[in-house]
Amino acid sequence: MTADECESLVATQIVDAVIEAWSSRQNRILRRAFGHAVVGHNRYAIYASGEGQMYGKTRRDDFTHIGGYEDHGVDMLFAWDPDGDLTGVLLVLPCPSQVDEHRREFSADYWHEVRLELRHRLGKDLSVLGLCGAAGDQSPHFLLYAEQEQEMRERRGLSERQEIAQRVADAVDRALACTSPEDAPCMLQHKWRHLELSPRQISQKERDWSAVALEESVGKGDTDSWWPTGLRRVVETFDGRRESPPVATEIHALRIGDLVLTTNPFELFLDYALRIKARSPARQTLVVQLAGRNMYLPTARAVEAGSYGALPVVTPVGPEGGAELVEETLALIADIYADQ
Repeated sequence: MTADECESLVATQIVDAVIEAWSSRQNRILRRAFGHAVVGHNRYAIYASGEGQMYGKTRRDDFTHIGGYEDHGVDMLFAWDPDGDLTGVLLVLPCPSQVDEHRREFSADYWHEVRLELRHRLGKDLSVLGLCGAAGDQSPHFLLYAEQEQEMRERRGLSERQEIAQRVADAVDRALACTSPEDAPCMLQHKWRHLELSPRQISQKERDWSAVALEESVGKGDTDSWWPTGLRRVVETFDGRRESPPVATEIHALRIGDLVLTTNPFELFLDYALRIKARSPARQTLVVQLAGRNMYLPTARAVEAGSYGALPVVTPVGPEGGAELVEETLALIADIYADQ
C-alpha cells in the first residue's frame, strides 16, 4: 500500500465514523478531569559540546543532561448517559503511540492496550477516544532507566504497552473516584483560524550539513524520496534558488464547558504546549497535535542542539513560527471566552 492509498483509506474511514457518530448522537453528561501517568519521555540526550542526539546513549562520558521537560499529565473528559452510566472517555496523552515503531502493519500501538484495560475495568462497551498531545520531542522509550523498567515489567509479566495501559487506567480510576456526573448545561463552541507562520530560518551550518547528507543519499541511489527532496529544498532555499514562503496552517479551538481543546497540525515540541496551557484562561486546556498535515516544530534550544526533529529538512516552521503559533492559539481561546 502506498502512502496515498493509506491516506485515502484512513480518511474514508474517519469520514464514515464522523457521519455515523453525528447521525446516532445522544444526550450525554460531560465532565472533565485530570491525572498523571508516566508514558512519554524526552527523547534527546545532550552532550558537553551542546550537541543533541535523538535516542542518544547516556553512558557516554560526555553526557550532560536530557534535552527537555517531560509531561506526564493525563487530560480526561468523561461522558455518562442520562441514567448515570459511564459511556465514554476522551484521553489526551503527550506521547506518540510508537512503542513498536518499525512494524509493517496497521496498529494503534499502546492505545489498543489502553482500550482493552479500560473496558476490562469499566465495561466492555466503553468508548475510548485517545488523542496525542504535543509531543514532538517525546517518546515512550526510556533514555535512562530502560534496563530497570524492563526488569520490573518482566517481574509483572507485562509488555511495555501493557505497562502503559495499566498506568493510564490507574489514572482514570483515580479521577473517576472523585468525579461524578453533574447534569448541568454545558457550553459548546468551536472556532478556527487560518495562519501564515514564518518559515524556518536556515543557518550556514545546517545548509552545509544538508548538502553533505544529500550527496550521501544520492550516492546510495536515492535521489527522489522525501529525504533527498527535503535536503535539496534546504540547500536551494539557503542559496537563494528557492523561495521560502509563509507556511499555511490551520488551528482549531473547541470549548466544552470550562475545558478548551486546541489543535495544530505539527509534531509540536512540548514547550509550546506548556506556554499555551500556562497562559490559557480555561480551567483546563488540551493541546492536540497532528490534526492536519505538517512536520516537526522545534524550540530554539532544540534547534541549537540539532539532531532529527530539529533539522530544517523536517521543520518547515521553526522557533519564530512556534512563538506565533502560541500567540495565535491563545488569541483564539480568548476569542471563544469573549463570547460567553
